[in-house]
Amino acid sequence: MAQLIRMGWFRPVHVKTVPAQEIRALLTGRKLLQIKLRDIELGIRGLLRGFGLKVGKVSEGKYDARIRELATGHPMLEPVAAAMLQARASLRAEYAKLHRMLLRIVRADAVCRRFMTAPGIGAVVAVSYRTAVDDPTRFHKSRDLGPYFGLTPSKYQSGEVDRTGRITKVGDVMVRTALFEAAHVILTRVTRFSTLKAWALRIAKQRGFKRAKVALARKLAVGWCCIACGSTAPTSAGARQRRKRTAGSGKEDNGEQSSSITRSRRRDARSSEAAQVVSWADESSDHVHLRSALTVSSVPLYVDHVQKPEPCDVIR
Repeated sequence: MAQLIRMGWFRPVHVKTVPAQEIRALLTGRKLLQIKLRDIELGIRGLLRGFGLKVGKVSEGKYDARIRELATGHPMLEPVAAAMLQARASLRAEYAKLHRMLLRIVRADAVCRRFMTAPGIGAVVAVSYRTAVDDPTRFHKSRDLGPYFGLTPSKYQSGEVDRTGRITKVGDVMVRTALFEAAHVILTRVTRFSTLKAWALRIAKQRGFKRAKVALARKLAVGWCCIACGSTAPTSAGARQRRKRTAGSGKEDNGEQSSSITRSRRRDARSSEAAQVVSWADESSDHVHLRSALTVSSVPLYVDHVQKPEPCDVIR
């Protein structure tokens, strides 16, 4: 073990916090009761169907009365149906208790409430994603959430063979199912217009609804990671590259990669005595992005740079 740790021959595994594990236990128990409740209802329907009694479409509130109506007068079905209905009532009561506990937790969590501002997103989806991610800062990039939940296509490469298959389906099954169901609701049941739905509908028109639902679920995972980190939207690739150059190289921009318009503005700014430098930190990422606001004749001019120059220095 000491040799493995010293050589680095191990893969670190994130251990969820105690509150996340507790909420996860609540979600698992609630889901188990929901599955058993569904099994009992379908089991009753199957028993009655064997005797030629069809329940049909009925609401949850009228389910009990409908079963008793069909089983009345039968010497064997009546006690069996009564026992199974009693078990169903007990499961429904306990399931309602766990569901109310879950709603209280979501109501007290500000991040979950922000998740629920998206169209078609409910409390269960929000808290499931929240507890699965736990600490969003452990992901280097927000787009890593797609492979983490198994929402990216699989690849098979061998020699000249390069095939792209279905999604990998690795990671948390509960969260992947919740994200897919949320995407399905956004595309099929939400009537309010949103840019997210318009983007998914364009993909559905080109590739079909199944691929559009997977793409939308992956986009929800990426966007919610940014919300959990405190940002409102994922940063662009160009912004990430600028931040990497700013934080890693530490070298001053020599102007070779800038356009001629930028160079002419810098020359105008060099001759002005009213140049002011303002640096700011982008709170949405771990890297610091510096920007110079050069004011020439009351006209602000923004130029990206790496190091913070002194106010009296000449901007090259």
